[in-house]
Amino acid sequence: MVVKFNPKVYANEANLLKWVEEQLIPLLENQPTLLVLDLFGAHKTQEVLGTFLANDITISLIPGGCTSLVQPLDVSINCLFKDILKVGKDLPLLSWNLRKKEKKNLQPETNRANSSIGGTRREVRQD
Repeated sequence: MVVKFNPKVYANEANLLKWVEEQLIPLLENQPTLLVLDLFGAHKTQEVLGTFLANDITISLIPGGCTSLVQPLDVSINCLFKDILKVGKDLPLLSWNLRKKEKKNLQPETNRANSSIGGTRREVRQD
């Protein structure tokens, strides 16, 4: 796995070309390839299109608003990953709430145990 980033925090033609030349082209091993991309401006520059053409990479540009419907990774893997991230970001809060409730529910032992079934409260005596 290679992780690179742009200090300005957005993708551009330069880092796209770097990815294509350093990662994508060696991976393809000179095989004709169809690459599905969205309409991001850097995907359509003359230099990027020329690099794709020179390396037998055919691109399919997906219209705006349709990316999540037709890109295979968005439809299959990325949506699951995003769901996991959404749940994961709530875990610290959930954990904090559970600890808070546990502390609140600690009470001295008594001879009675309370239970709530179907919204009806009843007392159970221990003999």
